[in-house]
Amino acid sequence: MIKRYLLLICLFLFCFTLTAQNNFTKAQLIMLSGDTLQGFIDYRNWKINPDEINFKKQLNAPLADSYTPLEISGFIVEGDVYVSAIVEKETSSVLTKNLTYYPELYLEGDTVFLQALVYGQKSLFFLRSGAKDHFYVDNEGDFELLIYKRYLKDVDDSVTPGTVKSIQENRSYLSQISDYLKDCPDMYQSVSTARYERSSLINVFGDYYNCVGADRLYTQEQEKIKPKFAVIAGVTLTSVNFKGSAFSSDFFRFLRSDIFSNSAKPTFGFSIEQKLQRKFQRLGLRGEFLYTEFLFNDDHFFAGDRLLTTNARLGFQYLKANLLLKYEFSKGDHISWFADAGISNGLAVGEQVNEYVQLREFPGPDPLPVLREGAVVEEVRDYEQGILLGVGGSYSSFSTELRVEFGNGMSGRAGLLSPTRRIMLLFSYTL
Repeated sequence: MIKRYLLLICLFLFCFTLTAQNNFTKAQLIMLSGDTLQGFIDYRNWKINPDEINFKKQLNAPLADSYTPLEISGFIVEGDVYVSAIVEKETSSVLTKNLTYYPELYLEGDTVFLQALVYGQKSLFFLRSGAKDHFYVDNEGDFELLIYKRYLKDVDDSVTPGTVKSIQENRSYLSQISDYLKDCPDMYQSVSTARYERSSLINVFGDYYNCVGADRLYTQEQEKIKPKFAVIAGVTLTSVNFKGSAFSSDFFRFLRSDIFSNSAKPTFGFSIEQKLQRKFQRLGLRGEFLYTEFLFNDDHFFAGDRLLTTNARLGFQYLKANLLLKYEFSKGDHISWFADAGISNGLAVGEQVNEYVQLREFPGPDPLPVLREGAVVEEVRDYEQGILLGVGGSYSSFSTELRVEFGNGMSGRAGLLSPTRRIMLLFSYTL
């Protein structure tokens, strides 16, 4: 049963991939003429700078136009600014295992979209090509590469005779930045400790603008995605469908699905959600901790040559730890729609009731004798696993979701399966 629902999750994730193929977002295209074109760009929150972008003037247009750095001056999307540029890249490997003994720079030209990190009278730009980061400054219309390279060198060993392999650094970017920002005389401390990293260099330029008292036209915001906490409450409709080889015997005749169905009980708990970054920004991982329960209490009558009456009562309480992958299909200013899928892990923290009594009536006025009595499920499994599938919508901090859970139930007896189905209507509020 679980394998079948795992296939459903795989299909669900495949649909995620198909839906995520396009993510057209409001954007501005800066043409070579200087004109600005309003429309939509297939935005991927790129980790590696794109070679081209896809643009639509109208969101419902069937086809998108592609633009390279040679065809436009740049674009603005989701607060990110990209400019077209002809630059030099240093192509040596940054991986320690691939370092060489050559300190020389391996430069090659390229036409790229540079991402603006700081824009103003002194500007800083970023390019990630492959696995390597490059930083540039705008030097009177030319984009100057800030040089940094790691390489190997044999140096004398201070402990034993001979030499040892040592990693050296060409940190010419420090002197380049110092010269570029020389109209502020107090930059030495800030520049001398700067690392060849995005956040460190942005901070250096921030210190420069504070020093000269000028305003920046633009600073790229640091990507900080914080987890979201929410409280959850709702109602769960539970059914248990007993089956298996043992179910065919007369002893288990009373374990009918119409008896153990549609137990409506409250559920509540809390969740923690973390969105993914870059091109996976529509995806999020959510962990949930929920309390849920069910209770069945029913009489079953079987009319044969004698009347057989069974009173069955079954109830359990669970603490659930769920892990889900969530995908937002569309998002407005305050409204979004989503679907999610995942797994549930339930621990039975209470056996509210687990008993049955069977009575058989004989002809005549004699009272009903007890035929047999005992536990509905004699061998109880405390740990329940399940598969979750859900859809819902959000408005501001409020969310509603309709979800179904398929679990393997509480029976630990060989030959007696107890798959559960829970239909949940959940309401949550993000704190």
